[in-house]
Amino acid sequence: MYLFEFMFSNYKIGYVISQNSFKTIRVIIISTFVHPRYKKLIKKINRFLVHDYTEKCQIGDKILISEQRPISKKKYFYVKAIFMRKLKKN
Repeated sequence: MYLFEFMFSNYKIGYVISQNSFKTIRVIIISTFVHPRYKKLIKKINRFLVHDYTEKCQIGDKILISEQRPISKKKYFYVKAIFMRKLKKN
């Protein structure tokens, strides 16, 4: 994947917070921005249902998702890549 493809398409980076359905995971995306008038740092949190057709994502993984055609009423993102796996404690 080239850098310009990543910049101009609808990709997002988030963390897996649950995986209790078949081939479906819930991803949280945290973005921060400065309020234009009050100059306060604001944190915005979005949660999406994502289609994981390989079922390799686990809770705590950092993943890349892309928006494509809808699969169901609330699910219209697909897993593109897994960036970081959550470390397992021994």
